[in-house]
Amino acid sequence: MSTDAAGEDERLRTELGRVAPEARAVLATLALRRLSLVVEEDRFAEPLPDARPYLRRALAYCVARMRQEVTDLGPRALRAEYEALVKVDGDYAEEPEGPAAWSTDVLDVADYAVTGWHGVEDGDNEEACLDALIAVDSFVDMVEEMSPPAAGKGAPPLTDLEAVRRSRDLEAVRGCAVGRTVTDPLDEASLHLAHVYRDRLLTLPRGQ
Repeated sequence: MSTDAAGEDERLRTELGRVAPEARAVLATLALRRLSLVVEEDRFAEPLPDARPYLRRALAYCVARMRQEVTDLGPRALRAEYEALVKVDGDYAEEPEGPAAWSTDVLDVADYAVTGWHGVEDGDNEEACLDALIAVDSFVDMVEEMSPPAAGKGAPPLTDLEAVRRSRDLEAVRGCAVGRTVTDPLDEASLHLAHVYRDRLLTLPRGQ
């Protein structure tokens, strides 16, 4: 990790330490939303056929918690489902290469977000939520690096879009009671970026 990246991670950790545990979980959920369309694409989902239903359930759980809605989904069952996807004989499998690697990264973010909500009650969710945000940063950076430049003169890098969105999310949840009045517009903005990230990822040559 570069010195700049390490410094940014520490700044982000400091920012997360200044907001309530529920707000941190909201930020992790919004980060997951921004990657949520990746496994909806067959070329990325086919190598991991159970990834799509797991992600849908994990996202539904996180969004329900964010909206303060009742859900039958629970973090322990979701964690078991995640581990069934990423473990072989009880040990974490090596990360795959090619299209499956992108889906695996999204699964990790989903697990961080679910863990973030599980830790709200005792306030012990800073690390999981930080991991979610860092993982999305890394994902977006890789898409930016590996894909052709965006069409259109002066189109901002994906990394800039992610940084601006995260900053606005942080500002919106800082000191506010979390509820749909706050989170629904943020969720909509993250869904817009999910389309941008998905579309850019689809410009990669097949097999990557």
